[in-house]
Amino acid sequence: MVFLPINIKKCHWYLAVVCGQLEEVHVLDSLGLMFSGRTELKIVLKGLERQIKCALEHDRNLDRGKWKNLDVSTWSIIEKIQEPMQKDGISCGLWMVNFMEYWTGSSLSDEVTQDDINNFRFKLPAILWDSTSNIRNVHRELKQPSAGGDSPSDVEIIDITTDVPKPSTRIFMNREELLHRVSTYIWSIDNQEWLDKEWVLSTTPYPISISLRTIRDILDKSKPMDSGCFNMAVRTVACNEARFIIEEDKWCFMDLKFCDIAQIGRDTRCRDEINYEELAGLFECWTPCYYIKNCSTVLLPYHRDRLYILFIIDMRKKIVYIMDPLAPKLKYTGTDRCSPYLTTLHDIAYHFNHAMKLANATWNIDISEWHPEVPTWTPKNYSWKVSGFLVYSYLKEWDGNRLFVHPGGGSLRTECLVDILQSNQNERANIIPEEL
Repeated sequence: MVFLPINIKKCHWYLAVVCGQLEEVHVLDSLGLMFSGRTELKIVLKGLERQIKCALEHDRNLDRGKWKNLDVSTWSIIEKIQEPMQKDGISCGLWMVNFMEYWTGSSLSDEVTQDDINNFRFKLPAILWDSTSNIRNVHRELKQPSAGGDSPSDVEIIDITTDVPKPSTRIFMNREELLHRVSTYIWSIDNQEWLDKEWVLSTTPYPISISLRTIRDILDKSKPMDSGCFNMAVRTVACNEARFIIEEDKWCFMDLKFCDIAQIGRDTRCRDEINYEELAGLFECWTPCYYIKNCSTVLLPYHRDRLYILFIIDMRKKIVYIMDPLAPKLKYTGTDRCSPYLTTLHDIAYHFNHAMKLANATWNIDISEWHPEVPTWTPKNYSWKVSGFLVYSYLKEWDGNRLFVHPGGGSLRTECLVDILQSNQNERANIIPEEL
């Protein structure tokens, strides 16, 4: 068995046990099934699989007798703990260490309770100090007692308070509680100096700066999506390298920069000269993982007059899906549903084709000849002020065939806000209050 400690950043620890002979991965989580998906575990398993195969390439003599199948990422992930064992919000790491000690491969060799874990918290420092791996302890020179014997002065009586603080009984927040807490906290701020403070800064591939005031506007139902906030939210999704490790189909996420540089929607008589080298660079501007030639889908958002639309360019099916949150209000039916969008689509296609030829030398396709489709199952929306949040949700949730139908505008706004604040691209994350 291989024990893998798994960490959900700034949130939770649990144990994954890789069982080579069974070709299974056992999950021991003190909170039971509270966390679904196990995305971080799948990333680790992908990495483990690559390292194993790399080691075999360099040393053909490695014994493969116990592990017949090296495709670790394809093994079954089995949840071994169905109900929460942890009763507080801070001891998940201690539970994980105990699971390592007591897991036999099929069950725990000892019955562990929250009281045992609370006691273990105070034993652990002594265990670490006394460990033979602790070089500070091994090489410490011990003072020899004097030959004169003991003296009453050698003994010191220490008062130990019985009022020892107990671990918090707070079960840490689920997603809904987190969204509510963030929303309540931000609305409570009325200090003008704080509102003008920069809470979000991302400089790569181009600078985005967002103040707390603009962030708070995300929660204001009377205001539409800010373009800077939209671009930052897309950057958060696009720079999530886990997508490129886990998902077989690669998506190319674009933000509003493409349509801004290409001046989509502007009268052709008023356009400046377009730099197609700069436009082509947007296809691979996020991380080294991005190669446009490997992508099966391009998700390209467009906005005008603060209305947002998402064009999904499916390379395999040769279809351009037009995802307009206001489309259900249109009176057009059948193939005529595409009519209001054709001018914009042909404008995008023209500049897209020119940029793609520079980014991918093998590109010789004209997407304007592909079949355009406005899906009839797009979730209905009756407020143009939510269109930007819905388009971001479309971009984030698209799986190649359908969309997750989001419950409502308020939740959309808070989800977007949390995504931006939690982004690993935010260089100002250190100024966000610790309670968030």
